[in-house]
Amino acid sequence: MNASGGWPATSGALGNGRVKLSPVVPATYPLLYTEMLRPGSIGLWRAEGAPVPYEDFVRALNEGVFAQMLLVRRADDAIIGVVQGRSASFRHGTCGLGAFVFENARDRVHAIQGVLIFVEYLFHEFTFRKLYAESTQRSFDGFASGLGRLFEIEGELKNHEWHDGAYRSSFIASVTRPAWLGSPTRRRLLAAASTPAMIP
Repeated sequence: MNASGGWPATSGALGNGRVKLSPVVPATYPLLYTEMLRPGSIGLWRAEGAPVPYEDFVRALNEGVFAQMLLVRRADDAIIGVVQGRSASFRHGTCGLGAFVFENARDRVHAIQGVLIFVEYLFHEFTFRKLYAESTQRSFDGFASGLGRLFEIEGELKNHEWHDGAYRSSFIASVTRPAWLGSPTRRRLLAAASTPAMIP
């Protein structure tokens, strides 16, 4: 934790003892493409499950992106997910949050912690007042244990998308700056940031 009460911005300490955040580079695109299409992967992601050509995937991956990082498991340096801030508006104080956890994550606790670290990064380093995420019911349920207490459902598109042989609802959820700053989850996250394990 730094003097202003947030993430240590200059230490390179985006991570904890279980997971670290690393830049997305073109060499990782083929892996992201393969993993994001696996049935066991889940995401707070608009185009979840939609099969697209590789070239379209790469273009969509970078379109409107404000910040983007890989979730890397420290134990074996395996890439277990990706997080994005996209469609950022400093006029309105909002930013979209995208998160995808790969099938190979096994214990999703690592990946969820990485998503929370990214949420702290967006709120601490920038002036956003609200982050939005959009996903299907299946994916939101997959994140609910770690994120559900923080996010508020603001909208539902009933039977909006076709997945796994049926129409599924899509949800728009948000977390505000006051809700995040006052959350016990954030306090636990920042308490861990003061340990030596936070430094790569």
